[in-house]
Amino acid sequence: MSDEVAGEPRHPIRVATARTGLSAHAVRAWELRYEAVTPHRSERGHRLYTDEDIYRLRLLSSLTEGGRRIGQVAGLGTAKLAALLQEDRAEESVAVGTARSRRPDDRAAAIVEEAYESILRYDDQALDSIFRRVALDLSAPALIDDVVVPLLERVGVGWTRGKLRPAQEHMATAVVERTLGWILESFAAPGKAPKLVVTTPAGQHHSLGAQLAAASGATVGWDVMYLGPNLPAEDVALAAAATGARAVALSLVYPADDKAIHSYLRELSAGLPVSVSLIVGGPALTSYEATLEEVGAVRLTSFEGLRSVLLDLADAA
Repeated sequence: MSDEVAGEPRHPIRVATARTGLSAHAVRAWELRYEAVTPHRSERGHRLYTDEDIYRLRLLSSLTEGGRRIGQVAGLGTAKLAALLQEDRAEESVAVGTARSRRPDDRAAAIVEEAYESILRYDDQALDSIFRRVALDLSAPALIDDVVVPLLERVGVGWTRGKLRPAQEHMATAVVERTLGWILESFAAPGKAPKLVVTTPAGQHHSLGAQLAAASGATVGWDVMYLGPNLPAEDVALAAAATGARAVALSLVYPADDKAIHSYLRELSAGLPVSVSLIVGGPALTSYEATLEEVGAVRLTSFEGLRSVLLDLADAA
């Protein structure tokens, strides 16, 4: 292949993901956060990658799978990346049985178990340390998806079955909230980033889902304004308009099929500027499917899905 063809931006993101094994979310996040590659844009604004871009992404994917942090290697030149990967593979060949050889699912499950044990011991410092270690060793999205969410689910089951005391559940929640706070701070985006407003409807005081959504949005380069829980629709719409928000994310925890929530969703949708996307998730989501479809809201069941939607919105802007 000629150098001219190799340097031509001709591969859309679907080709880039197919050839690298990375998700579209990871590719976009690495671009936005670390400038790992800088794709060109088609006339319609779609990303286009060169052969070298794809080669760099393959190298970065292999290095991060081997234990390197993306923030430490994204700024290296392509030749240095290739040399580093060769070095890592040479070391790996004589280090059979190390932690790198474990499957990611096994590693996440072990971390959740370790975190749960710290809750049983009322050890908030150990729990905080576990979260910070995971964010450094893996990534903030992995911390949210693979550790915090499964841990909270397990805490909920433990509390329901009487295996956890209220103080243990409260301690875990407090540490999670602190963790999500420093994720938001660590990933603070520049003023030019698209704005995301996050809250819960009036009457809904459970805020962890909204805080998880806020932290997830921050990790993909959005400027997040978390307003806390329990806000009237009018105030949410006014905040979105005043800040030039590109999207509003709501967490619906309870109750199931409440007429007040149906009315809230219609009022909020009507009050938002037409350029603002309404994104809704949470355990009570399925009870409001018809109304959410009526108002054109994006319905999501995972924080990975939220990040993907936000990256698509940013790409289309």
